[in-house]
Amino acid sequence: RVLELSRGFQRSPAGYSAAAAPMRRLGARTGLPAIAGILNDNEVLLVLSVQGTQHLQLRNAEGTRNSWHATSLGKALAAGLPEAERERLLTGPLPAVTPRTITDPALLRADLALVRERGWAEVDEENEIGVRSIAVALPDTPEGTPPLALSLAATVILTDADQLRAHAPALRECAEEVAARMSP
Repeated sequence: RVLELSRGFQRSPAGYSAAAAPMRRLGARTGLPAIAGILNDNEVLLVLSVQGTQHLQLRNAEGTRNSWHATSLGKALAAGLPEAERERLLTGPLPAVTPRTITDPALLRADLALVRERGWAEVDEENEIGVRSIAVALPDTPEGTPPLALSLAATVILTDADQLRAHAPALRECAEEVAARMSP
């Protein structure tokens, strides 16, 4: 049902489809897949994805759901929530998706504070072994639109953590462009 609503919204003039062209340029520039997601309850719902240009590509299907606390998208979005909403997420189920998933609310709280401080989130094999990602929440979304975040994902074999982090400014620029395109 949420995917149907999301797809309908994507087709609307103010929808997430406004993110497609900037995300394609980001994927071409970095070689990495770019993914957009929203929070839906205690999960991140992927609403848009574009492939990069690297030979080995990760597949990220629209409509996929992941635990918020195991993804950079989820952490970027949660960090921007009002404190009461963040605390609600931190008291919910926090299952270990991989052995590297942070499940301790105190450690997650500190991680979210770091995300707010530096402006982007990262995970390293917390949602899937062999995959790391960084994410930035859009600075603003239109009223009535769930907050949106964008991420870049990479395999640990082809992209080390510092190489991925070096793309944070380009990811932030893309998020700002998408926010401008979505604004009324």
